[in-house]
Amino acid sequence: MAFHLVSRAIYGYRLELSGTIEHAACKQEGDHDMEIFGYEDISEGQAPKLLRLAELTFSASTREELEAIASFLLDCAEKMQAPDWEHEHLGDSEFARSGLPEVIVFAKR
Repeated sequence: MAFHLVSRAIYGYRLELSGTIEHAACKQEGDHDMEIFGYEDISEGQAPKLLRLAELTFSASTREELEAIASFLLDCAEKMQAPDWEHEHLGDSEFARSGLPEVIVFAKR
């Protein structure tokens, strides 16, 4: 099953995320230490369902969008070295930009 998320920006830029739901037959449990999760694109009024993803695609309109996300990820990589750091939201960080989707990095311990 595939999903596609589109974040609309005020200035005409947009960032699209797409991926596939991981099927049990594709990978053995424990093949990856890092996991990717996302929400399925649903109709308004429906409850979103958290999905474990096998793949993540960033479809960006500008270099600046990818630079903001990359800077956020690098910042989280530095911060997660602290034993008490748990997670951070892109939208709450200094790297937040209008039109970017919500990206959350969580320290799996």
